[in-house]
Amino acid sequence: MNETPFEKYADELELDFKQPDSLINKIKLCSYLVCCGASVELESYPLNDKDFRTGNAGLQLLVGNPSLRALIPFFYMDKGNPVKLKGDYAAKKAAIAYDGKEFFEVTLLPESETGNKNINLEFDTLIAAIPRKPHGTRNCHYHSIDKPCAFCVLTRKQIDLGPADLVSAYARIAENTGIEPQVLLTGGTDFTRDRGLSKYIPYVKELRHNFRKARIAIEASPPKDVHSLDGLIELGMDTFAANIEFYSRKARAELLPGKSEIELEEYEKSLAYCREAGIKTFSALIAGPEDDADTLKGVEFLSSIGTPANFICLRPFPGARLENNPRVNPAWFLEITVQANRIMKKYNVMQSLANTAGCGSCGGCSLEMNLYRLNKNGDLPPEYPGTANRKQERRDKKTPVN
Repeated sequence: MNETPFEKYADELELDFKQPDSLINKIKLCSYLVCCGASVELESYPLNDKDFRTGNAGLQLLVGNPSLRALIPFFYMDKGNPVKLKGDYAAKKAAIAYDGKEFFEVTLLPESETGNKNINLEFDTLIAAIPRKPHGTRNCHYHSIDKPCAFCVLTRKQIDLGPADLVSAYARIAENTGIEPQVLLTGGTDFTRDRGLSKYIPYVKELRHNFRKARIAIEASPPKDVHSLDGLIELGMDTFAANIEFYSRKARAELLPGKSEIELEEYEKSLAYCREAGIKTFSALIAGPEDDADTLKGVEFLSSIGTPANFICLRPFPGARLENNPRVNPAWFLEITVQANRIMKKYNVMQSLANTAGCGSCGGCSLEMNLYRLNKNGDLPPEYPGTANRKQERRDKKTPVN
């Protein structure tokens, strides 16, 4: 694999070996886990048959602080990774080690059985990538015409999942934990006028019928006609996430060869329509392939229309067109996330992101919510965020698209 060595990435974090359990180290290593994963050496860790969806499914942990979440993708559990996660899965305890030194303990969040392998509980959110029709085939139009998004591994697959299964999983988690979970539904884009929004209606309708307070996020492409959102709005959808992924026309054309046909103006219209109806919104923006300036323009664009960015890093998973692309430099990703948060703070949309259902408020695959929670709780050290000594070098070597 054409990849910058993990050791170089870890060294550039400039970890403090004298104070291994410092919060700064925890923040930096949280960024590393999100961007690069780890070598996972856990006793009693079961084999997993979860639905990987687009690849963002994995081991969940709190990185030495309740506000710091990280999800290590199953695809990123590399034995050769110099950052080690060692411990006992059954005991829910492990430690992060690097260069022969144990840094701090982390809390493992064990898998919760949902009753359906196509429904995952990740942190406090039930997530499912649904089929086009209940118990039917899941697919994305852009995959079917050989124009998939360059980072996506969502494949055509028969999915044994319907509305009743979602209700059953929701009830099971609520009973076992004593807390009703959030819900995130996604499932690829369809070649229809509503771009596939109608397939979510039976799930939202059935869940809201049984659990009136269920907070449901729909992550989907914006429809050609904003009124296609009315059915979901009327049923009580909590959050609508229409992900622009990249901002610049060049990156969108190269990395979203099919989806880039949906212009940013269509996203703006749908997101505005939802907000006017009282529906929360967010949009995923992927850092790595674009120039810093373009990526931050994307944050500015979204923030200026009242929608916060779920600011995630590029994860080139096996099976995607970018599978051989380098992973994102975690030191650089931490720095640009700080800049993204400053923009969102300027437009006063960070709290809006925290209030959304689904991935936006989680932070397991990103850093913006982790930093926001630390800052809100008064835990973020006054000297942080700072600038790295080799910021320009890191920026130049971040993640070029091959």
